[in-house]
Amino acid sequence: MGAVTVGETAEREDLLTAALGKAVQGAGAYSGSVFLRSRDRRALVLAATCGMPPSLLGGWRLIPVSSPIPVAAAFSTGRTVHLSDADETVRRYPQLAVALPYAFGSCSVPVGAGGETFGALAVVWAAPPGSAGLSK
Repeated sequence: MGAVTVGETAEREDLLTAALGKAVQGAGAYSGSVFLRSRDRRALVLAATCGMPPSLLGGWRLIPVSSPIPVAAAFSTGRTVHLSDADETVRRYPQLAVALPYAFGSCSVPVGAGGETFGALAVVWAAPPGSAGLSK
């Protein structure tokens, strides 16, 4: 079977958004984002969002692949980064406490095909009731 190609940018965005919506729903999350590597492979570029307006992502539209955040780590290592709750997030990625001061869990996974990683997908869900917030 041959590789699937996507024509126009709008068509690609529609496919990414639909796949992301399925991932968010399947994970029981409230939002998600897909980031694709830049042409120079030094950054991840926001390509699709679900469950939140892209404007809320502000400074997260372009993320250096060397950034110490879960989506960049998933892309760079080729491994899933699962953060079950706020406590684990603060312990493993303390810099997120400043950027996202509310209790959440997340999962970031590398996205690729044919042995090549070309991006990462991240989903976020609310922390269970009674969880501490990130801004302790």
